[in-house]
Amino acid sequence: MVNYTLNVCRQILDARSNGQVRRLLDGLLCKNWGWDNFIYVAHVPTRFVWSREAPQGLMITNYPVRWLLYYLHKGYYRVDPLITHCHNHNLGIVVSFNPKEWVNFSTEVQELAASARKEGWTGGIAIPVPAMPCRGSLILLTTKALDSVKDMLDNALLMGPTVGLHVHDALLEIALCRTFSPLDKKNFYLSNLERDILQWTAEGMPGKQVADQLGISVKSVERHLEKVRERFNAPNRAKMLVMGFALGLIETGRAWTYGSIVNAEGYEERLEQLFSGEVKIPPHLTHDYLNGELPSEDKTP
Repeated sequence: MVNYTLNVCRQILDARSNGQVRRLLDGLLCKNWGWDNFIYVAHVPTRFVWSREAPQGLMITNYPVRWLLYYLHKGYYRVDPLITHCHNHNLGIVVSFNPKEWVNFSTEVQELAASARKEGWTGGIAIPVPAMPCRGSLILLTTKALDSVKDMLDNALLMGPTVGLHVHDALLEIALCRTFSPLDKKNFYLSNLERDILQWTAEGMPGKQVADQLGISVKSVERHLEKVRERFNAPNRAKMLVMGFALGLIETGRAWTYGSIVNAEGYEERLEQLFSGEVKIPPHLTHDYLNGELPSEDKTP
């Protein structure tokens, strides 16, 4: 089991499309581990397209489209206790959708749990993923009785964070390859010293304090920042920090919020078209279409 999982993780890192990542996760999490559905989400704190202001997120899932659209339109990501748990804790949590488990939650959260039960899920597990540039959430759901899937739960708690980290890096790489050339990307590899200076500068630490922390001169701090700015080809320090956040070079604790899914440009528009009946897609090709990876001849107006 462990060797198979690690082998799939290596393949995930080599994936060059969202479809490849999703199919590998289908094989690992559903066919091998026994889960019915999965989702990985993480908020990217700033946009790759600098002129826009809406948030972006990395996401890969095999959730039913109707439920995904309902979840996003209702804004449940704002109150989802599974996402909140992953944002604030280091260990995974087992979740039951039994109504008795949700009586002390808000009406909105109870509605969310009820919609999950209606979908047929009995429960699952939420696994925090300490990824960069933010913490991610790997959520696995099952339609089986939780008492009968103890081995699945233990396996997910043990190896879920490793899988999540590989998925996060793969999705971020897919997004970066769409946005930057290989030559540009070489400029984004920073030394540990450069990353520390960039991180503390982004947190608002004065140059003298950064210098004291690192045992170097203020002039050295300024010189390193200027080198990073030039390598990023950023016109000023503010733009340099924005790029640092978006590229995952600066840590942030912000949670994922609904916005543009950066590893699948146009995802939201295609989701709307599918839901409205504007396009019709065979069920087994739905997620290929949502990720923009469906050949045009497979779409039916």
